[in-house]
Amino acid sequence: MVDIKLRSKAELLQCVRLHPAAEEIDERDVPVELRKIIPYAEIWGVSDDDFRGEVFQRTPPEIMQHVSEVFKFYEDNIEKWLAGDESLDFESYTSAYIAFSSWVMGMDGIY
Repeated sequence: MVDIKLRSKAELLQCVRLHPAAEEIDERDVPVELRKIIPYAEIWGVSDDDFRGEVFQRTPPEIMQHVSEVFKFYEDNIEKWLAGDESLDFESYTSAYIAFSSWVMGMDGIY
């Protein structure tokens, strides 16, 4: 599998000009193959629809292009996880599951 260049959380936050997420994702709640993209879910995976929309609007086009490429690269693995067993027990959703789900919703809004 070809790899994709990822940016650090600090680089991404600087580009979007936002403060870090109030709650960081615990990597133990994320499948190993998705842990490298946790910073993307922390920034663009905001559960509040209005604030998520603001984050997406404040993202410069060149950074949004990068975020889209990263998302598309990992989309199958994200969808596989989100459609798995954890999806059946909404009362035990982790902040990681919610953030990745919210990122998917945000990305669906721009395609």
